[in-house]
Amino acid sequence: MYKKSIYNIIVDTLENDGKLVFNTMTCVLGVMDLNTQALYENIESLDLEAIDDKAKESVNTMFSMGYILSKNYDEISIIKTRGRMQRFSSTDALSITVATSLNCNMACTYCYERRTAIAKSDMDSSMQNDIVNFVKNHLKIKSQDNLLLLGMVANLC
Repeated sequence: MYKKSIYNIIVDTLENDGKLVFNTMTCVLGVMDLNTQALYENIESLDLEAIDDKAKESVNTMFSMGYILSKNYDEISIIKTRGRMQRFSSTDALSITVATSLNCNMACTYCYERRTAIAKSDMDSSMQNDIVNFVKNHLKIKSQDNLLLLGMVANLC
């Protein structure tokens, strides 16, 4: 019924054995106590009928915070859809995303770029110059404009 979000970051155990959890999709930060951690670790095989009301409340809280999801929820498709919607939304703002390099060794579980044909490639100097010129000519320096640089090291100087 449930699965763990691939966007969870769990930090070392705190003094009281709680764990700090941050979900990068929902931007929610929380602390899981030992009982909640046990529920979280076994969420994929958890029988909701067999747990008490307090445990059900913990499951509902984890669900509302985005730490756990319905089994059929596809987080990567949601990210792709949000990106496309933002890219093609009708607005006067200029929004540019520049991937200076896709030659990444992080192996993030949520990354879909590594599955594309252009994965493991770097931007050449000609493309860098073209992007700098495009930005100079089109960026209006309004609060709505944004430039996002992605890649291992942004070398657009």
